[in-house]
Amino acid sequence: MKSASPTILRSMLDCIQGQNPDLEIPPNAFARPDEVRAATASGCIEPGGHTAGHPNLASCRREEIHVEIERGRDRIEEICGRRPNWFAYPFGGPGAVSPEAAEVVRECGFDGGVSTVTGVVEAVSPAYLLPRITISPGTRLGEFKAFVRGARA
Repeated sequence: MKSASPTILRSMLDCIQGQNPDLEIPPNAFARPDEVRAATASGCIEPGGHTAGHPNLASCRREEIHVEIERGRDRIEEICGRRPNWFAYPFGGPGAVSPEAAEVVRECGFDGGVSTVTGVVEAVSPAYLLPRITISPGTRLGEFKAFVRGARA
C-alpha cells in the first residue's frame, strides 16, 4: 500500500468509492507503520507479506529466501498484530520468481503468492504464482475499471 498521510489514505478510499475518480497514486510515497496499522484496523485493507530487503528471490539461495520472507512476514505481524495470509514477490516477473521461492512461501505459512504477471486469477491459476492487476502511480480509477472489465470478458 502506498500513501503519504491519512489525507492521502482518505483520498484513496474516496477514489475506490468513486468519489474522486481522478486521484493518482503518488509516486514513491510509502506508508509509515502507523498508517499501515490504522488502515488494517479499519478493515479497508488486508496486509500482505513481502521480503525484508526486496531481493530478486530467483537469485537467492534457499536459506536466504527463508530469512527474507520470514523477516518480512514477522515485521508485518509486528506492525499489524496479525500474520499476513498472502505474499507479493519482489519484482515478481518470470525471471524473478522461482519454483523454489514459491515452495518457501508455502513453507512460511502463506495461503498463496502473487507475481507481477498481469492477469486475473482463474480456477487453474497456481496458488503460489498468481497473476495480478497492477495499480501504479498514475493509474486512474476509470483505467482500472476498464482493465478489470476487459480482463473478465
